[in-house]
Amino acid sequence: MIKRLSKYFIFLLIFLIVGVSCDKKQESIIPSVTFYFRIDLTNPGNSSLNIPGVSTFIPGVGYGGIIVYCAEQGVHYVYDVTCPYEVSLSCKVESKGSDIVGECPCCKSKFILLGGYPTEGPAPESLRQYKVSETPTTLIISNN
Repeated sequence: MIKRLSKYFIFLLIFLIVGVSCDKKQESIIPSVTFYFRIDLTNPGNSSLNIPGVSTFIPGVGYGGIIVYCAEQGVHYVYDVTCPYEVSLSCKVESKGSDIVGECPCCKSKFILLGGYPTEGPAPESLRQYKVSETPTTLIISNN
């Protein structure tokens, strides 16, 4: 009886350890920079941010700048342009306006902009993704 209970106890202990470790969010190797950035979508200079399938680079936000990708009306994804393989301010993932794939010109890693996942090259992880809150006229991007 005690042997059987000890087996259940060991199983339960392993289950709890694995379960707790899976809940931890893995931190990106791209340095974390706290910021809050607001984009007025009614501004004519930001009109491309409303076109599905279009991405826009915005310098000076996040660690190395950001890519804002419009997946569909009212759905945006925002990533830091710093490549997780190079982690250098001189190697920035680039996207050509209507391309769903961004590429690092230094290591040639490619990332799909619907999730930031690497699809090609030596990049060890996804692009650092930032939080986006949306209203019909505003995007609020932050890392907190």
